[in-house]
Amino acid sequence: MEVVIWGANELGRYVAKNMKCEDIDIVPLAFVDNNHELQNTVIDKVDVISYEDLKERKNLREITVLLAVKNAKNIFQILEQLDGTPVANVGIVKPKVGFSGLKVDPSQKEGNVIWSKFAGDTYRFLPRIEVNLIDACNLKCRGCTHFSSIFKNDSVYPIRDYKRDLLQLRKVGQILRLRLLGGEPFLLENLDEYIMITREIFPKTDIEIVTNGLLIPNISHRIVSAMNLNDVSIAISPYRPTLKMKKQIVERLDKHKITWHFEGEEISWFSRNMTLEDTHDPKFSNAKCSSAACTFLRKGKLYKCPLEGMINDFNNYYGLDEVHEGGISVFEDENILYGKTVEYALNPIDMCKYCAEEPESISWSVEANPSLEDWLYKDGSLTDA
Repeated sequence: MEVVIWGANELGRYVAKNMKCEDIDIVPLAFVDNNHELQNTVIDKVDVISYEDLKERKNLREITVLLAVKNAKNIFQILEQLDGTPVANVGIVKPKVGFSGLKVDPSQKEGNVIWSKFAGDTYRFLPRIEVNLIDACNLKCRGCTHFSSIFKNDSVYPIRDYKRDLLQLRKVGQILRLRLLGGEPFLLENLDEYIMITREIFPKTDIEIVTNGLLIPNISHRIVSAMNLNDVSIAISPYRPTLKMKKQIVERLDKHKITWHFEGEEISWFSRNMTLEDTHDPKFSNAKCSSAACTFLRKGKLYKCPLEGMINDFNNYYGLDEVHEGGISVFEDENILYGKTVEYALNPIDMCKYCAEEPESISWSVEANPSLEDWLYKDGSLTDA
């Protein structure tokens, strides 16, 4: 079987070493990458080529392309590049593969790959959806991008509404990666119910709970069992208080065979770029934004990012005027909804005018009584202020 891996990154390199078909190792023909600095190099004895080089392959019709890419914007862009080519199979590797020790079998329709094209059939999917199950958090980070410190523990996505909205999204297509976050998801005593509903509606999706981890040692056995039985992984944000409890957190998860990973090194800095004036260039802001393709589900709508979805909650809290009525209703016709979602991921929106072109960094800290200024961009300098 001839396989090309698109993405000469950490996930791509993992996939290259962990592909099997009927217990036979598969060596990729090449890595493909849009990064010009990586092209014409060799990684783990595999050539890195460009998209133009890929198109020159005479056997393109028989090649399977696996996208080892996490960023939704990049996935949509790559699929646009592949659109119209005779490539037989195009699949996106589930992100959890890279930290869970799983193998990838590119010959199987079911498994650790979500297919956009397989054996002549085409499928529609959404690369990444994020959703706040609860807006409140037990860790009050200053400048939290989800504004968690201004919410109370009753700020919950009603489970009936959550199920209704997921059922609507299922009409659009398969979700590759669904991240359940907040706030702090483990504040929900009935988190197990949300987990079971999510898995029932999206049996193939890579489901991930994003947490600061502080509550994990004491969560109920019921929730732990729901994560285990429904193949839910845990992404832990490595805040300073979290790392002090790392041993207890890991022991609890390992005991119950829950797949987990820490997202990077210790979080010492937060980025902020929000302003109160719509005076910024949306193209530059969108290009620099780390959340530009984090499609965000909230109250029956899809938003480009958490800021767009939550800005009016923030403005109401501080007595400011509502500035934005955006988002895409999940009750739109599924074809329209899909098309708009792709456009949202790839392009800037009006809300981007409220974000500075270059984010600035502030040192991470906890602030139980947040002020408006905690979120506002100042001058782009690295600051503790």
